[in-house]
Amino acid sequence: MKRCTNCKAEKSVDSFNIQSLHCKLCVNTKRKIYGRTKKGIVTNIYKGQKSTSIKRGHVPPNYTLKELRPWLLAQPKFHVLHEKWVASNYDIWKKPSLDRLNDDLPYGLDNMTITTWRINFRKQTLRTTKLIKKNAGYKPKEIIQLTMDGCYVAKYPSYVEAIACNKVFQSHLSIACRLGNKNVGGYYWMYA
Repeated sequence: MKRCTNCKAEKSVDSFNIQSLHCKLCVNTKRKIYGRTKKGIVTNIYKGQKSTSIKRGHVPPNYTLKELRPWLLAQPKFHVLHEKWVASNYDIWKKPSLDRLNDDLPYGLDNMTITTWRINFRKQTLRTTKLIKKNAGYKPKEIIQLTMDGCYVAKYPSYVEAIACNKVFQSHLSIACRLGNKNVGGYYWMYA
């Protein structure tokens, strides 16, 4: 047993990361609270940009976190989007995000616009889908949306449109369509 120095609770050793004085629950709560602050959002955006650049084999951002933070905090749109995100009870789709203006260029302060996570996600999904179609002669599968009672709601020509019109993740939608009986976003989904 070990005592968390934050919540003062006595917990099993499994509840702690190695050599941590705080339990995992306290660490995650602290991380979540920080991630919702403006400073935390900037930090997470920067880490995400660096990580994405490495994964895709792109040039890393041409600025540091110390340069990004004042630039982003000086943008009125960032503060407006942050307020809307907070008012939405931290709806992931409304979270402030940065997107490159020209996708062929690396991240740069002169090549970014402030947007929401939903718009950025939708743009990336459309970009990926177009690339797949272009390179593989891809024909998208039609998706049917049903109520929990099995009544028809809508038919979408592809995942992209279904995702764009509903607050669902592509991975969740894909699993639901394959299983045919999985509830995602309050609906059942299936291939046409």
